[in-house]
Amino acid sequence: MMLARETEKWATAVQKAQMVEQTHGQQILHVIQSDLHRAPMAVIERIYRFAGLDLGDDVRAAMATRIADDPERQHGAHRYDLADFGMSGAAIRARFGAYVDRFDLVGARR
Repeated sequence: MMLARETEKWATAVQKAQMVEQTHGQQILHVIQSDLHRAPMAVIERIYRFAGLDLGDDVRAAMATRIADDPERQHGAHRYDLADFGMSGAAIRARFGAYVDRFDLVGARR
């Protein structure tokens, strides 16, 4: 029951965000998590450019060190399956299909 509630909460959040984007799209930068994992420095540079900030050499070096340390993987990879949570791809697609399609979150196998 809690998972259904959370799914509905996030589906509603996506809908609200899309409404905000209709009027404030130029102020929104979409960052795909898998892009951040695949090419973290490129995504960070994109975020800084979008925000009009300078990515100084000291900050760049600190971020490069953090990326190289890769603390997220120190305890192994996290793998999840929708079935583990009593959900199916069809159920997720029903609530998030337009969002998934918009960002090619399945097709690109991000």
